[in-house]
Amino acid sequence: MVNVMAEIEKRHRHKAFPVGFVTSGKHLLIVGGCGDDLCRLKHAVTFDWDRITVILPPSAPPLCANCQKDGRVTVKEGCVGESDLDGVDLVIAELHDLNKASTVAGWCRAKRIPVNIMDIADCCDIHYSSLVARGPLLLSIASGGDVPALSSVLRKELEKRIGTGWAVAAEALAEIRQRLPCGKERMETLKSLAQSKDLLALIEENDERRIRSWIEDAAARLENRG
Repeated sequence: MVNVMAEIEKRHRHKAFPVGFVTSGKHLLIVGGCGDDLCRLKHAVTFDWDRITVILPPSAPPLCANCQKDGRVTVKEGCVGESDLDGVDLVIAELHDLNKASTVAGWCRAKRIPVNIMDIADCCDIHYSSLVARGPLLLSIASGGDVPALSSVLRKELEKRIGTGWAVAAEALAEIRQRLPCGKERMETLKSLAQSKDLLALIEENDERRIRSWIEDAAARLENRG
């Protein structure tokens, strides 16, 4: 029998390597004013950006209440200019004018700023991923810009299937990790806890109290054994 996945992988060489961009202490610039861009801002405020600047046309719809209240967010009306990129670490834009998109991408590349201009692959150094957040866990579904619509569908499916139990377990294990000294023993302890079938069963039940209790008890037993 032909291994379908193996054959697909042979035919496809990924164009983008998925990595996590560190947002702490960084400045994000969002350019554009359509619904998807405002969605990008809603995502952005959930990350630890130091500053978020948004450049919108005067006709753009108002920002959501949470974004308006976020002290890191600065909104400017008008068109983006080269000086708007000063001090910026990442640019996400929606520019339907190909000449303007090419110009902005050129400014970014001259300043060595990674840029994503939605739906214009030649102007992108990075591709936006569909995200599923569960506490400290962040699942990223990327297609290298080829099939973002399918990535979005998969995100919605995962959101339905991955319950809050995963977030609770992640938070509890993160607390245990901070408590234990660094080294191979900590790594093996956490791996042993995370791979337990008992824990996975509790995660599926989304039982916060029992998940936390099980992790604390199991970690204590492993620590005492050491």
